[in-house]
Amino acid sequence: MKDNVDHDRRKVLAASAAVLTAPMLGMGAARAGEAESSSRRTAGEITQKSPERVAEVEAGIALGAEAEAGPAEIFSPVGIGDEVRDGWRLTEVRAPEKGAMLVVLSRDGVMARVHVCANGGCAVGPASTDELDFLVMNDGQGSLATAEDLGLALRALAELAGATGVVPSDLLTHEQRIEKYLSAEPGALL
Repeated sequence: MKDNVDHDRRKVLAASAAVLTAPMLGMGAARAGEAESSSRRTAGEITQKSPERVAEVEAGIALGAEAEAGPAEIFSPVGIGDEVRDGWRLTEVRAPEKGAMLVVLSRDGVMARVHVCANGGCAVGPASTDELDFLVMNDGQGSLATAEDLGLALRALAELAGATGVVPSDLLTHEQRIEKYLSAEPGALL
């Protein structure tokens, strides 16, 4: 049986495929580079943001600053200023506002903002109890990994909260908060 392969046609098809897929491969490489560079960031790391994003973040920080002091006994026996784990200290606990309680941990000048939300049965944060979900608000939009030492400190806080049984009222799940507040007021959940 004779091989009826048109080698010139095969070369044209291969070249065409290479030309057509090159832009897609370039986009994939660019996205991989973005993901790689963003995965190197950790909680509290300063990043370059557009002026609009900076304004949103500052608005979120102002919201937390205006809230009343929250129920610090939720993490008893750890109190404000005490070390939670691995050098992370409990710096601030704010009363629930817009469905979450703001908790701030700090270590070596780095601040980690954490929203404690209701756990609706499918926690999305790096630490949780049956009733609470701890979400790191690091402007990573769910795509940045939480530094291991911070994650362990949050797990320690979650264990303390679970042991005290204190569950602040007026908490919403993270999904409920997004649905209720984010579309109406960008930056409201930062």
